Amino acid sequence: FGWERVGWVSGSQLKAGLEGVRASVEAMLARLREELLAQLETVHEKLRELTDSLGKVGEDVAEVKKDVKAVGENVNALNRRMSVVDKLSKKAADGVELLLSVVATSPIASQASPATAAKLSAFARTDAAKDQGDADAASSAASSGGKPTLDHRQPVQAN
Repeated sequence: FGWERVGWVSGSQLKAGLEGVRASVEAMLARLREELLAQLETVHEKLRELTDSLGKVGEDVAEVKKDVKAVGENVNALNRRMSVVDKLSKKAADGVELLLSVVATSPIASQASPATAAKLSAFARTDAAKDQGDADAASSAASSGGKPTLDHRQPVQAN
């Protein structure tokens, strides 16, 4: 069997060896405990910093939301004002159109100077009619005997 492979130690040698192992294990555990506590303290500090940062971000987000709400309210107020301006502009445009129609059909239109008649005619044109109006104005002028018209669609009647 080979008793030479089996080692013999005395009880005091075994006790001293086990004390050495115990002291070594305890030293490693103490060192690992210190390292783990240091790392946990670092993690705790980082979490505290993160919490503070998130609190600040939350405050900033709340402030931005408040600003966005204020901007939205201003935009809504501007939209309400512009709606009124649009209605009044349309009413004014309709009034101008009506006045142009009255002037174009009145007897004083035939007494207007050619320059005034040309200005009125140019003013009366709309953007859509202006493109077509240049060609129409030439044919209108030809049909009115070369006299300018107040409306590019209606020649001025000569007296």
